[in-house]
Amino acid sequence: MDNYIIKKTQKIVTAIYFITEFIKDSDFMKWEIREEAVNLISHSIGLNSLIPIEKDNACKTILSIIEKLNSLIMTAQLSSMISSMNASIVMGELNLFVDVLNKKSSEESNLSGYILSDRFFEDDYDFSKGRGQDNIENIHKNQIKSDKSEQKN
Repeated sequence: MDNYIIKKTQKIVTAIYFITEFIKDSDFMKWEIREEAVNLISHSIGLNSLIPIEKDNACKTILSIIEKLNSLIMTAQLSSMISSMNASIVMGELNLFVDVLNKKSSEESNLSGYILSDRFFEDDYDFSKGRGQDNIENIHKNQIKSDKSEQKN
C-alpha cells in the first residue's frame, strides 16, 4: 500500500507541475502550488519510515497539504491561470487520494497498539499471568464471614 501511495503522489505532483507550467514565473501562485506539491511528496515518502502511531499524524499532515492544494488549484482555476478541465482532473485525483489515505489510516489504527485487559488497572492485577489475583478477593470474603460469625458469639 505504501508503494501505491508514493507512486500516486508522484503522478499527482507531476500533473501539478504540468498544469502550473503555463502560469507566469513571476506569479506567486505558481510557486506556492509547487511548494505544496513538493511537501506532499516529501510527507508521502516519509510514511514508510514511521511507526504506526506516528503515521496517523503524518496522514493528517498530508490531508492538510491536500486541502491547501485543492484550495490553491481552485483559486488558480477561478483566476483563469489553470483550465477548468485540468483543475477538476487534478482535484479529483487529490480527493481520491484522500479516500485512500483515510482507508489506510483507518486500517492501520485498527491493527496497531496493544489491547489492555478490562482488569488491567485493578490494584490486584498479576502482570506476569495477565489476570487478576482472585485469591485476594477470596481472602476478603472469608474475612467478612469470620467477622460476622464473631459478632454473633
